[in-house]
Amino acid sequence: KPFLGILLVLVGLLAAAEVLTRVLRGSSLTPRYELVDDEALWKPIPSGSSDIQLGGAWAGRSTLRWDHEGYRGDVERRGLPKVIVYGDEVVEGPGLSESESFPSQLRMDLDRRGIAVDVLNAGVSGYGPDQAVARMRNELPGSEAALAILVVSGRDDFGDLLRNGIFATNENGGIVRPGSSSEPQDVSEILWWSSWSYLMRAVRSPDRGFRAVEDGGPGWSERALRRHEQESGPQPGGGALPPLLRDPVDWDVVLLDQDAPSVLAKTDLMGAVMQEVKSVEEESGVPIVVVAVPHQGHLMGRHGNNLIPDESDTYGGARPTRLIGLVASEAGLGVFDLEPLFQVAGPENLYDPSTAIPNAVGQNLMGRRIGSWLTESVGVLRGN
Repeated sequence: KPFLGILLVLVGLLAAAEVLTRVLRGSSLTPRYELVDDEALWKPIPSGSSDIQLGGAWAGRSTLRWDHEGYRGDVERRGLPKVIVYGDEVVEGPGLSESESFPSQLRMDLDRRGIAVDVLNAGVSGYGPDQAVARMRNELPGSEAALAILVVSGRDDFGDLLRNGIFATNENGGIVRPGSSSEPQDVSEILWWSSWSYLMRAVRSPDRGFRAVEDGGPGWSERALRRHEQESGPQPGGGALPPLLRDPVDWDVVLLDQDAPSVLAKTDLMGAVMQEVKSVEEESGVPIVVVAVPHQGHLMGRHGNNLIPDESDTYGGARPTRLIGLVASEAGLGVFDLEPLFQVAGPENLYDPSTAIPNAVGQNLMGRRIGSWLTESVGVLRGN
């Protein structure tokens, strides 16, 4: 009886703590919209939704919704040829209405040109190109899509390939899957959010065990960094590669020489992933083109983090998008680099200042220019 009484008291205390946690911290511990995925690490829940807190020019709460196939929004399907746009938050557009996002702006531009298509938003915040190609490999065969567009961000997509650990390159430059040894921060967070207990979510907060980089950007788990050091061995140049894995905006690709260890590792892997994209194109029969989007800080020469040796205040251009274009072209993919257009249009006007994601003006410019490119230069959508 005493043991039963103690047990009942403990259960009561835990129940009270659970209720109190839901009351006091329920909004900040609301489950996220992702499911863990064996191929892409995580993916949206079909017909799911998520309330997100935004800062800066997008300050406030925003609700994102996904349809029954996991595409953003409730876009009316008109039974027309499909264009599917893959990418990260640049495509998904958190903080933007569905109509303001790049896929919707592209659809409206194509409508004005007399090309009627359904454009689907397959963007997922935090995705790297490796995750997008994993999703493309599962979705494009049998989709009867007229075209797929892979949007690659010059902001962090090079580093995402290393941090995610989905793919690696072998000694011949080919792409391999390392297996299940990778456990990036984002997957750890999703597993944390998946707990039914709000009390457990609070206790297992992902803020514990992760550290930020010197410039205040998002960090990566110490376990992931240690594993990378063990798998990669000593790095040339004094072991500069692991610290640069924590750089959230790939400043090494911008400022360091092209033969710097981290730049070589990232560029080789990006090239291998583009070969994987080409393989998906050939197997699915769906044409795939690549759109490279520059980072605002790269365009404006703003860096100043402590991870780059011999920092210089001078800066000569958005090299990440040019490297994306180079490796995509070498893989035989059509590619459009938005850097020159964004530079002329004025990068200070095209991005949300707090997130450095293209704002409604930038998304509209992307839609109009890519619509023109697809119809007038590439010609892949003519006759639809």
